[in-house]
Amino acid sequence: MKKLATGVVLALVVGGSAMAENLSFGFGTNFFKPNDGRFQTSQGTSFLLSWTAEEWTYSVLNENTNLSAVTAAGAAVAGTLGVSGIRVSRSVVKLVTIGLGIGAASVALPTGGTVNKPAIDVVGTVNILSSKGDKVSGSFDAIAMARFINLQGAGSALSGAAVDAVSGLNGTNLGLAVTVGF
Repeated sequence: MKKLATGVVLALVVGGSAMAENLSFGFGTNFFKPNDGRFQTSQGTSFLLSWTAEEWTYSVLNENTNLSAVTAAGAAVAGTLGVSGIRVSRSVVKLVTIGLGIGAASVALPTGGTVNKPAIDVVGTVNILSSKGDKVSGSFDAIAMARFINLQGAGSALSGAAVDAVSGLNGTNLGLAVTVGF
């Protein structure tokens, strides 16, 4: 998966640099709410590097969120949820974009190691505030996404956490981001 993601990023950089209208980076905060009550999260951080060409935006992203899971004994164990991937999005109206993200989720709990599984995001972004100068632009965006992470078969790797019967770490991710473009 890492080789595929690296290849896609390099293809976008090399092939898209000649046609790129805008290169931007964003940094923000996110709040991931898993559907399964055995998992709890706290505030996380996100970083996004984007290229805009024509009507499409191609992004590479990285998110890290603190995660805790309830063990079979009822105790909580702390860990992290990291998501890295690519996102393709398009503006549908003036201030709203929708997109699809694919990548890898890394769930690390001290009771059993790390599990890497695919992640899919369906993303919607609303531009709250933006400004544009001659060479630099900036925006403040609200982001909402449905996140799908399939943990099926990860029960033994996350032993100690009550995830044996959990088929996924699906949930809702809400965030705010500041983006600076050149």
